[in-house]
Amino acid sequence: MSQPPGEPPAEPPPPPFRQPPHGSGPGPVRFAGGAVAGGVITGIVAPVLVAVLFAVIIGVLNSRASNSVPAGLVSGLGLLLGLGPLVLGIVLASRHGSPTRRGFGLGLAIGWGCFVIIGGGLCLALVAQLGGSG
Repeated sequence: MSQPPGEPPAEPPPPPFRQPPHGSGPGPVRFAGGAVAGGVITGIVAPVLVAVLFAVIIGVLNSRASNSVPAGLVSGLGLLLGLGPLVLGIVLASRHGSPTRRGFGLGLAIGWGCFVIIGGGLCLALVAQLGGSG
């Protein structure tokens, strides 16, 4: 195809789509592996510490009050302290920021889930052991 004389040359067609080179552009979301492992360990240990703290708080409140502590306070405090690590982990993992913070949040949520599974298994084993001895 030739151009008629006096007209500007036609623009060439756009090049075919190519993947950008590695390291350019936003790329996938990353999590720091060490922070995930630290979050998992913290997610398993933190609920145990929260349960001990919860027992101490209830014990102190019972010793200072003339009557027993209201059930609503106990339930609300238990719910707040029990779900705190899970909510914190989800918030840290879902927000934009450093891969270390996001990885720790992801590990915290995973560790909390592992704690629930391990705790449920231990409770089931304890009930089976107590029920089988009689």
